Parts: sequence; structure tokens; C-alpha cells
Amino acid sequence: MQSIPHLEPTDIEITIDRLRMYIALLKGLEVCSLWAITNDNDERRQRLYRNSMVEGVAVRVLKLRESRLQINAPHQPEIAMKAIVGHLKDVFKLPLTTYFRPNRIQNFLRFLPVFPVCKRFYFHATEGVSEEELKFVKDNVVVELRAYFYTSS
Repeated sequence: MQSIPHLEPTDIEITIDRLRMYIALLKGLEVCSLWAITNDNDERRQRLYRNSMVEGVAVRVLKLRESRLQINAPHQPEIAMKAIVGHLKDVFKLPLTTYFRPNRIQNFLRFLPVFPVCKRFYFHATEGVSEEELKFVKDNVVVELRAYFYTSS
């Protein structure tokens, strides 16, 4: 019997922007597993989700493919993300890389507890971020290796 190579992840990547939110386990640039956080209001699909608990947080999960999951979190996506990231950090002990584009995200600072310590942190805001908010982000996210901050102001 021939063995199938198993990818050993090297990083946890978090992407947060207005259009998509996901957490990926990566080996280099290759995605090993992906959790998409969505606001799925389709009544027909609701019966496909199963209730689950992650780090003590109730989540609704839809398995899309073997290593792709969709988490329905319409009201507080940051709570589901924090639970999943915490679980992955506990299990895999991997560094975080975060891509955060807060444009048009209501109260975007609520996402900061998802990634308090990152190996790499990329913050790109083209609108709606004050100097005080940017300072708050810089003061509250510990970056171990590389930080990038861009605002249009």
C-alpha cells in the first residue's frame, strides 16, 4: 500500500476584511485546511449545518470538502474566530500571520482579541480609521517579526 503524504502545517493565517473572513492552516503557501466565517442566511442551507463547540463557544459548522469548513457566525464573527484560532494555536503551536483590512467593518477593534500576538501582521485601511484607532491597534497587537501598517490619512 502506498502512503499518501500528509502536509504538516507551518503557519496559521487569518484574513479579515469586509467581504471575507477565514482562518487557514498553511504549509508554506499551500492550504492544508480552511475555516471560512460567514453570514449564511439561506434558509435552505441551515439544516445542513451541525452544532458544535470549539473552546467552549457554540458554532454552526458546514463541511464543504475534506479540509474546508464553513462556520456560520452572522452576529459575532469575532467570537467564533477567536475560538477557532485559540483551538488551532493550542493544537498546532504555530505562529500567526494576520491580514486585517478593516474598511467598512463596524467596530473593527472588536477583532483585536482574535490575534493579540502575531509573527506577522499586515494592516491595510483605505478609509474609516482614525489616528487614535491606528494607535490603539499598534499598542494592542504584539508583532514578533514583521508589521505593516497603511492608512490613507
